[in-house]
Amino acid sequence: MLEEGVLDDAASDVLEEPVVPMKEDGHGSFDGHGLVFEGVVVKGNQLGRTIGFPTANIRTETVLPAGVFACRVRVLPTGTGAVSDLAKDIEAVESGKPVYDAMLNVGTRPTVSRSAEVSIEAHLFGFSGDLYGLRLRVEIVSRIRSECKFDSLESLKAQLAADKSAAQQILRVRKDL
Repeated sequence: MLEEGVLDDAASDVLEEPVVPMKEDGHGSFDGHGLVFEGVVVKGNQLGRTIGFPTANIRTETVLPAGVFACRVRVLPTGTGAVSDLAKDIEAVESGKPVYDAMLNVGTRPTVSRSAEVSIEAHLFGFSGDLYGLRLRVEIVSRIRSECKFDSLESLKAQLAADKSAAQQILRVRKDL
């Protein structure tokens, strides 16, 4: 268990709450650790990169709960066989780390959007590059908090920094996943 005071109050209680599968109808799978799903990276609004938290916007058929989560992300080869895709696959998959610790937001992004459309965005820690068109496998390890609206982008940035710290701490503790 963690030492007292290592995590802030918002993150400390999530370590005891494993993510449970939302459905048993093929929308994601539960392997005994966390909810696992796959999706393709699509172009988003690219706001995350302007505030220091670039994200991979993931399109998936999987039904996910809204919120912010600690997760692990693996870049998968596309398997199309095209030379340009193969080069991109090799660069992404062999970029030094096959699996990235990450934080995931699932929701409507109420601070920056009025749309009711749900987006799924992963911020991969330590990744720099282009993932557009590539397939990702995401394993949600633990919920950090609910999605909420902030008064400003500065408030959002401060919360994202706290979420990142919480996710990193959770993922250090939960190395078994």
